[in-house]
Amino acid sequence: ETNQAGLVTPTWNGSAFADGNSTVRDVFVDLVETYGKIPAGSPAIGAADPDAAPPEDILGNLRSDPDLGAYEEGGVPGGPTPPPGSSGSFVDDDDNVHEGFIEAIAAEGITLGCNPPLNDRYCPDDHVTRGQMAAFLVRALGLPAASKNWFVDDDTSIFHDDINRLAEAGITLGCNPPANDDFCPSDEVTRGQMAAFLVRAYGYVDPGPGNWFVDDNGSIFQGDIDRLAQAGVTKGCNPPANDRYCPTDPVRRDQMASFLGRAEGLTPIAVGAGLVEGGP
Repeated sequence: ETNQAGLVTPTWNGSAFADGNSTVRDVFVDLVETYGKIPAGSPAIGAADPDAAPPEDILGNLRSDPDLGAYEEGGVPGGPTPPPGSSGSFVDDDDNVHEGFIEAIAAEGITLGCNPPLNDRYCPDDHVTRGQMAAFLVRALGLPAASKNWFVDDDTSIFHDDINRLAEAGITLGCNPPANDDFCPSDEVTRGQMAAFLVRAYGYVDPGPGNWFVDDNGSIFQGDIDRLAQAGVTKGCNPPANDRYCPTDPVRRDQMASFLGRAEGLTPIAVGAGLVEGGP
């Protein structure tokens, strides 16, 4: 049995956790190492059936003579073997046209991955939810804690704190006007909605010549889309013409990396074959 006396729940202060860690992964590792380790001499060490035990422990360390439980005493760092030729922070985005910006936002701590606690995957083809959008923007902007609970439908969401921070900053207005007491954290974000989020988050006001795209006339987000285009954050959705924005399409996680990378002024990090950026 491990000693869990004095267990303290991690709290976020706006720029880091109270214990000094800056990522959820680091906090998780510290908690496991502090409270989940098997004591020396425990009968659990080496007592698991090798044929039934998983190949890695809870931290992704490789098991040799497997212990009982989730933690492997003396586990070897390594985890799942990446596919041949893979490179960068994640194993599932190699040769993706957005990989350079995925690497850039990972380096800034804006994304942590999509498969905690290992977080060696980015899930580039998954659609961004409103809850995930809140987390991306809170990390990117370093938004402080909120003073109240803004919505009634996100209390069980893992993004509850991020959502409140986003609302406090005026970046989200809710999803059910005019009441706007819901956030709809599990709903997918459309490209039009994403434009509104980023325009509020980064304070874009200049629409340039306006009417940048031919397919957003009549969209309630047309003004936001024009401001996003003038700021150079979006290039369109139909290269090479790029005269369309596709405002009702859901935003993929790989596309979101490029949007955030451009908004943050980040330089794409070349990996693999040297692809650095692209796409809408």
